[in-house]
Amino acid sequence: MPAPRMLRADVVCESLRDGGVLRRIVLRRAWIVLGLGGIGSNACGETFLACPPGACAGDAGVSANAGESSGGKSFSSAGGRKGTGGSRENLGGASGGAGNLTSSGGSNLGGACGDACDEEAPHCLESEARCVECRTSEDCADPTRPLCNASHDCVRCKTDNDCKQAFSDRGVCVTTLGSEDFGACIGCQSEDDCDGYICDPKTRLCTEYEPRKKGVCAPCEHDLECKIGQYCVPQIFQGIFIGNYCTQTKEARVGPDGTCSLEGAGFSAEVVLTSVGGVRERFCALARTTCPAYSEHHRVKEGCESETPQGDAACGVPGVDDGLCRKLEGVHFCTYPCLSDADCKTGSTCPQNDEQYCSL
Repeated sequence: MPAPRMLRADVVCESLRDGGVLRRIVLRRAWIVLGLGGIGSNACGETFLACPPGACAGDAGVSANAGESSGGKSFSSAGGRKGTGGSRENLGGASGGAGNLTSSGGSNLGGACGDACDEEAPHCLESEARCVECRTSEDCADPTRPLCNASHDCVRCKTDNDCKQAFSDRGVCVTTLGSEDFGACIGCQSEDDCDGYICDPKTRLCTEYEPRKKGVCAPCEHDLECKIGQYCVPQIFQGIFIGNYCTQTKEARVGPDGTCSLEGAGFSAEVVLTSVGGVRERFCALARTTCPAYSEHHRVKEGCESETPQGDAACGVPGVDDGLCRKLEGVHFCTYPCLSDADCKTGSTCPQNDEQYCSL
């Protein structure tokens, strides 16, 4: 068996410098297989340290051969963990000095925090490599905790200015101790905060509606649009939703001891309804028609030109049998069906010996 060949140390070092870390490991393993002794682990270690900074693969700026990885592993030091290279899948790694970690990112774009951030702490504080609830108040979307404190937690507001900077429609900070929404940003506490418009008591936001301006059967979207004693109530007629209209409570229309069917003057049905604002009350409501047809009574309307189905269809809600077109002294007016005088406006009657509709 031929004697093993000896390699010069300077040749080996030159090979290592040219080939890089992985090739050096391959050569070392080859020596073991071939029985080429004479170079111990200490020599390998010295050879590794002898590589000039920046010359070995794995150092920043030096690429690896195809199929090799030039980074990914980091080496311990007093300053923290550092990986300055990166494979094509992960272009960064953990790095840092004393108490300060930074990262060039990776395929997950997690930055210094990687994939660690979750719903409770969704934001990465890059300078500290930790996940936090907020970096600035702009990250605090919850109006009940709109302010980002020094610990990077979302907390309650302290002043109106905290809210104005965070929300375009919630410029008021609730500072009343004991209040259910203490420390929350709201839009308003009264109409004074809304330039005279309605402050919704449920949402605590300003609306575009004027308060207490609308009377009976006026279309509405908010309870506070209707005059005192009325609420904005959905109207259903013949199984069809007609719309929301201001409707008087029974107490407001006929008094606590009154009767809708006798004294309701058009609103003869006593019913329990729930307003759009969630108020459940007893109301005097229309029994034989809808608010649009009631409001058109004794009015001339385009299309109401004959006592025919086509003329009737012009009065009230299109597609709903809530109106009639009838002639008075040569002129056609809109009216609506009735069963008794209580179904008609004050001053109008419901004839009992002819077709029953509120008189013109």
